Amino acid sequence: MPKLREHTFDAGAVQINYAEGDGPGPPLVLLHGLAARWQVFGPLIPYLSLDWHLYALDLRGHGQSGRAPGHYRIRDFAGDVTSFVRRQLDRPAVLYGHSLGGWAALCVAAEQPQAVRAVVVGDSAIYPESVEPEQGISYLADMPLALRSLAKSLTQMDPAVMEMYRAG
Repeated sequence: MPKLREHTFDAGAVQINYAEGDGPGPPLVLLHGLAARWQVFGPLIPYLSLDWHLYALDLRGHGQSGRAPGHYRIRDFAGDVTSFVRRQLDRPAVLYGHSLGGWAALCVAAEQPQAVRAVVVGDSAIYPESVEPEQGISYLADMPLALRSLAKSLTQMDPAVMEMYRAG
C-alpha cells in the first residue's frame, strides 16, 4: 500500500485525524462507516492513489479523531467534513462515503455544493428513519471476519457514538 501521511485538523469542536496520499489527481475524500476508521480503505488505496490525491478521514469519535460525547449526529459528522473540505482543500473534492460516511457526504454536498465536485455513496440507507438501529448493526454478529477486521477500529471508537446511533 502506498504510504499515507497522517495529520490532524482542527474542526473546531474536535481534532480530526486524517491520512493524505500524494496522488497526481484531484482530491478524493474517503469517509468510513460506523465503527470503522480510515484504514478500512486500505485495499482500495493502491488503486485510487494512481489517479487521485487521497484524503481519508477518521470521523469524530472514531480512530484517532477527537471525542465529543453527545455530538455524534449526522450534522456533527458533516460539519467536520465541511470544515475540512473548505479549509484544507484548494479545489472541489469528490467525496466517497461508506454507510455513515455516505450520509455525511450527502449533507456536505447539499450544504456546500461549491466545495464538492461529486459524491459517491456506498452501502448507505438513504432514508435512515426506515432502518431499525439494531438491524443496522446486527450483521456484525454473524460475520466473524467482519468482527476481526473491525476489532482495532472498535477499540478506538468512543462508545458514545454507538449509544447515539442506537438512540436513533
